[in-house]
Amino acid sequence: MAHNLRTITTEGLLWGLGGKLLLVASNFAVLVVTSRALSPAEFGIFAAATIFIDLSWILANSTLGVSLIQRKDLSDETIRAGFAGYLVLSALVSATLAIGSVCLERLMRSPGLSSVLLCLCALIPLRLLAGFYGALTQRRLDLRYYQMTQSLPQIAGGLATIAGAVAGMSVWCLVLGFAIASTLECTLLLRRAQFMHRLPRSWRAIEPLMQTALATASQRLLSFTATNVDRLIIGATFGAGALAIYTRAYSLMMVPVKLIGMTLERVLLAVFSKMQDQNERLGSALGRVVEMQSVLHLPLGIGLAWSTPLLVHAVLGSTWNTAIAPAQLFFMALVARLGTVPLDAALVGSGRAWTVARLQVAYALMVVLSAIAGATLSPLAVAVGVTCALLTLYMMELAVATKCFGFSGRVLVAWHFKGIGLSLLACAGPATAAWAERGIQGWLAPTAAEVFLYWITLAACILLSPAGVIGEEAVRLRSTLLNQMRKRNRT
Repeated sequence: MAHNLRTITTEGLLWGLGGKLLLVASNFAVLVVTSRALSPAEFGIFAAATIFIDLSWILANSTLGVSLIQRKDLSDETIRAGFAGYLVLSALVSATLAIGSVCLERLMRSPGLSSVLLCLCALIPLRLLAGFYGALTQRRLDLRYYQMTQSLPQIAGGLATIAGAVAGMSVWCLVLGFAIASTLECTLLLRRAQFMHRLPRSWRAIEPLMQTALATASQRLLSFTATNVDRLIIGATFGAGALAIYTRAYSLMMVPVKLIGMTLERVLLAVFSKMQDQNERLGSALGRVVEMQSVLHLPLGIGLAWSTPLLVHAVLGSTWNTAIAPAQLFFMALVARLGTVPLDAALVGSGRAWTVARLQVAYALMVVLSAIAGATLSPLAVAVGVTCALLTLYMMELAVATKCFGFSGRVLVAWHFKGIGLSLLACAGPATAAWAERGIQGWLAPTAAEVFLYWITLAACILLSPAGVIGEEAVRLRSTLLNQMRKRNRT
């Protein structure tokens, strides 16, 4: 059983990462085209609407869906009750958003926002039902197909967005892309869900799902509040243009999060739920993931922060230069943004969803206070506060993990120092060259050659270093990936 779960996890991650690589390429193309086709003010309208799109995604992938994955035993009647719950939830969210669209337009100082929100209301039920069908697919550990449904529809939506932007559809090209992605995802998952569409005989059948559903919904909604309150405050204080700049900076950080973090979340929650009665085994599995992340994500975040000036110029264009500083801050906190993913999955999978919810309360309060304080100065000050809140949340979750799963604090520190050491090793050459040639300006604005040297050095360290440098779990992952590549080459 342990071998099967390891195999399923590895295959799910590889399929997810493969699909997400294509998705990242698609997202980059969308960023490049829309950044040049739309002005910051135009993009700010959709950035405001995206906040509520994210809400529908949060509700689809938490609430009853997590309960359907996490519970060991489910009756057909309980599954039908979960389906009915999703129908009610989608109707409530769509109606609330439609009624409040005009008020939200005034609050966010974004003329035209209400029309975009009204169009999105019709798509929210599809997004939520995709969450229900996806939960049933994950429960069966059909992870390869599920990961495909999380990439292919988004790629199709991205292509539609690009076509719409080229055709001059303005902000509506983004709405078109979202509509196509939502429809295709729901259709693909519906075909695989193996669910007979019937309503429950009694609403009492939903009771076994409610405890975990309420806990995860509270946790995700608090996380949603913490993630979006800064954007709400920036939009209300500085307008759509400043919101667009801030959102573009955040979207750059979200590229590796979508590639790695969301793949991990969807695979690990299903796998950890299968170990919920074996705390020691779950802790051991989580420890391997945390070790690998600590070693690899620190140099990834530092490298991306150093590469940000080139990324912004290449991806967004010179119009968006003011996004460089906040994007660098967000990249520096990438290890925290990604590091909380497996910790949350382990806590929820082991029945500790309310623990995660309490942590999110603290995080939400930190973000709210820092965003309000930063808004008195500038959007960059808000980014500083959000970065500090992310790092604090990560340290809090690591502290909880040491208590729940028996980690050693010294071991956790050692893992992170390996990541710092790997970062220093990778940047020693290019940083020295930049300093020798241009002084401090060389560090602030590296050339393409210096950035390329950093990533080549980092890749060489990961591929060639022994376990003492990059950790045993990273070496295992390296061996697994190389073996998979050899098998594919043979076939």
